[in-house]
Amino acid sequence: MTKRNYLLKIRNKQKNLNSQYLQYLLDNSDTVDLTSKICVQIPAFDDPEIMRTVQSCIDTAANPDRVSIAICYQGDNTEELEQLRKIPNCKIKHVPRKDAKGTCAARYECNKLITDEEYVLHVDSHMLFGPYWDTCLIQQWLDCNDDKAIVSAYCNNSATYISGPYDYDDLIPEKVNGRFINASVFFIAEPFF
Repeated sequence: MTKRNYLLKIRNKQKNLNSQYLQYLLDNSDTVDLTSKICVQIPAFDDPEIMRTVQSCIDTAANPDRVSIAICYQGDNTEELEQLRKIPNCKIKHVPRKDAKGTCAARYECNKLITDEEYVLHVDSHMLFGPYWDTCLIQQWLDCNDDKAIVSAYCNNSATYISGPYDYDDLIPEKVNGRFINASVFFIAEPFF
């Protein structure tokens, strides 16, 4: 199956997702990477949005099988921890709340969970992912044509964009200088109250 046909199959399977992202991938189907693995690292401190974040990560990926999730869960919610442990490709380092040392220490623990993934993505535990985020971000990195490039963005608040589940009509990947895409359209921060 060609990459283009694979992308079309994904579009048909994930009908609830905006196809504007897919058009970018289809336009670049000859260079799109659909197989490289990504480790999504999530430090979490008793965040009630962690399950929603993980589900969004999996549900919106073009190829969920290539995504592994590394979580440093700082907290004592055993029910939530057990739910996370049931998720395939989810690696968890549990730190009891009383032993938590903050975000930097949690990110360090997440780094120790990297195995054979070619890419690493750091996100917060209260994020939503845009459609085809995995393939689009790898494509963005490849478009930089620099093996030392780092793709970074300050994410927008989800309340600005979402009128319903995964309604990203206002977000369209942008090319800058013919090759760079704005990463902030692929991740949206959830307000943490």
